[in-house]
Amino acid sequence: STFERVAQTNGQFNGIGFVFTKEAGYASIDLDKCRDPKTGETEKWALDIIKELDSYTELSQSGTGWHVTVKGNLPPGGNRRGRFEMYDCERFFCMRGTLVTGVGRGTIETRDIAELQKRMLAGEFGSPSSKAKRAKDDSASAEDFRLIGEVQKQVRTSRPAVLEEAFRKQY
Repeated sequence: STFERVAQTNGQFNGIGFVFTKEAGYASIDLDKCRDPKTGETEKWALDIIKELDSYTELSQSGTGWHVTVKGNLPPGGNRRGRFEMYDCERFFCMRGTLVTGVGRGTIETRDIAELQKRMLAGEFGSPSSKAKRAKDDSASAEDFRLIGEVQKQVRTSRPAVLEEAFRKQY
């Protein structure tokens, strides 16, 4: 289905799954554990990234982070450091359209994320405290990644079409 169709179902669905592939040409920046769900306050480093990218931004399922989606591909190199992750392939995100007024945009914009990746790998953003490093991630997105990992092991591939078929059979 399309995102627009799911959005028009009056809450019948909790979101739409999107599998990032190199061919699709989209990337997502996942900013974890940077927002207090009770107060809505977001850490400055995360807000700075959201403002810099100025693209589609929605609240993560846990309510404690943000997903920023851009048109563009991630250069070779690392994709994760601390509470900051970047993906453009072999990842599945549930997009729910949970936009927050004044945070990012409601449209996906083309962005060059190479410099952002370099800064992330240099440790410029959101270094977790030692307590955060030990905290177990029991969010819905962590459960999604666990399930995807299990299916990838069973079917021995990360190709989106094969994974989609396996999920249809099992879930």
